[in-house]
Amino acid sequence: MTFKIEVDSITGRLGSNGAGKTTLMSLITGQAFPTSGAVRVFGQPPLENDRVLSQMCFVRESLRYPSNLRIGNVLAAGRHQQSSEPQLRLRACAVRHGLSPATDTDDLYPVV
Repeated sequence: MTFKIEVDSITGRLGSNGAGKTTLMSLITGQAFPTSGAVRVFGQPPLENDRVLSQMCFVRESLRYPSNLRIGNVLAAGRHQQSSEPQLRLRACAVRHGLSPATDTDDLYPVV
């Protein structure tokens, strides 16, 4: 399988139970080893690759977050990155998809 995902996009995979959606995402995010073939993300293998993994996020359906967690909290946490580029890209993506990042992320409780 070969496919491309556009830069700064939110992408979903649809399929019936057992179709391999979670397996695919686990492979792409370096959480599983391929039994055959090769997995490349940004032209590199994702397994234990900080350069690749620092540019993506995989939110599993079963993952639970505090009910008061907002996109602004995620943006505030992004300030701890060495580069402001990921935070700016996330903010632009959130706004483009109709999500309000909060008026002032300085007022949000710290996320660790």
